[in-house]
Amino acid sequence: MLLVGGGTGLDLELLPAGCEIEASDITPSMVATMQQRAAALGVQARCQQMDGQQLLDAAPLKAPAAALANKK
Repeated sequence: MLLVGGGTGLDLELLPAGCEIEASDITPSMVATMQQRAAALGVQARCQQMDGQQLLDAAPLKAPAAALANKK
């Protein structure tokens, strides 16, 4: 599950149990809080600081992003 702009991680408890979670936020303090919340919930989540707007530049997402852009 990809959680972009995860903030403090309030959504973590709403995600299906057992799913692999990749979560990000642009603000370091939000990422730290999200990591703490994940640990408190017992949720396995990889939380990292990242600008979600840069996702379209990420190699694995180039093909899907291009496909979506052509659907206009």
